[in-house]
Amino acid sequence: LNSKTFQLGVAMLIAANALVIGLETDLPDLPCWNVAERTFLCFFTVELVAKLIVYGPTEYFEYQSPDFWWNAFDVSIVSLGGLDVMLSYMGAGAAGSAGAATVFRIMKLLR
Repeated sequence: LNSKTFQLGVAMLIAANALVIGLETDLPDLPCWNVAERTFLCFFTVELVAKLIVYGPTEYFEYQSPDFWWNAFDVSIVSLGGLDVMLSYMGAGAAGSAGAATVFRIMKLLR
């Protein structure tokens, strides 16, 4: 998980996600956006779960770690994305949560 190859792959996924968000803003009526968003959510969920398995929750959420705030931020983004998917399946018209989830996904670029 700390290899340059893995980190480059994650960075490319984040950049591709940002590109999709930009395209989705310009072309909102295309039917492919839900599939694209859920695909990215799956990738980011797998990354999060892999880190939790490798490092363990105690080390992953170690407050003294320099990555603590980024790790908490990643959990927030993935959790919001999962909540957005659940709300959309429940028919809650997840428009409000989708906006918040998109903002957080864009902020992931800061990492």
